[in-house]
Amino acid sequence: MIYEDSNDKFVVNMLTYIPEIHGEMKTKPTQTGFKSLMAHGILPDFIFCRSGKPLTPDLKNKISMFCNTKPGSVYDMVDVDHTYAVYKIMLESGIINNIIKKLELDYKGT
Repeated sequence: MIYEDSNDKFVVNMLTYIPEIHGEMKTKPTQTGFKSLMAHGILPDFIFCRSGKPLTPDLKNKISMFCNTKPGSVYDMVDVDHTYAVYKIMLESGIINNIIKKLELDYKGT
């Protein structure tokens, strides 16, 4: 965290695009972006990977390892037809619950 002495609770999220080139999903742009954030003192709590198809567990582990984050903090954000589907994806994958837990909020959900 940047402001350790602050009483404010916040979560830093990184949204990144995982391009697919010649049928192979590339993680290098994500790693480079993460290193740029770290150079400015920003360490994301969660990494959201936007792509045309779901990431394999191996790709998630690779991103986690090279970006020095917990394995469970890398999430798929597969392209959707409309923005309302993003919330459904976030709810089903547990992202929302993990953010609530990280922020130590007392939220029971709907």
